[in-house]
Amino acid sequence: MRLSKATDVNIYMDISIDKALENLKNVLNMEIKVQPKNLRLLDTDLIGSYFSGMNNIGNTLKPKYIRLEAMYQTPGKGIDSKELNKDANKMVLDLLRRFKGRSFNIDAFEAFVVKYENKEGAEEMFNLLHGKKEIILNIDLKKVTRSKDWYDLIKDEFNLFISER
Repeated sequence: MRLSKATDVNIYMDISIDKALENLKNVLNMEIKVQPKNLRLLDTDLIGSYFSGMNNIGNTLKPKYIRLEAMYQTPGKGIDSKELNKDANKMVLDLLRRFKGRSFNIDAFEAFVVKYENKEGAEEMFNLLHGKKEIILNIDLKKVTRSKDWYDLIKDEFNLFISER
């Protein structure tokens, strides 16, 4: 769930960022989809480190979406983790930490799915946007100053969300 207010954001996902950070041993596959115009929403160091190619394609070819699919295992084969995908692991861990600490970076993505091997050797999947719930409010920050006022604005939608869990 996301409550949009200036810079405060609360997110609910089916699998938490913390769980993925704690359990990720080896990235097996990843799928990332962005609208090139939304890359500017990312921290500039993330663009430079991981998305400069997508940014260049967006600026040159002007597609509506760009999709990156990277596979580190042969489709149909079992997990073979003799080699760690150090660069992919670093990228995914960097992005997850950034999503956790500076959650506005999430807004750049249409899809962000990572299939990985956990520390016990089992496959897991982290899907940043699947199961994400948000309540978006347009409010006057001069009128809404207390936590109770914020809660009153979302009470009905929030109670419905909680009852569905």
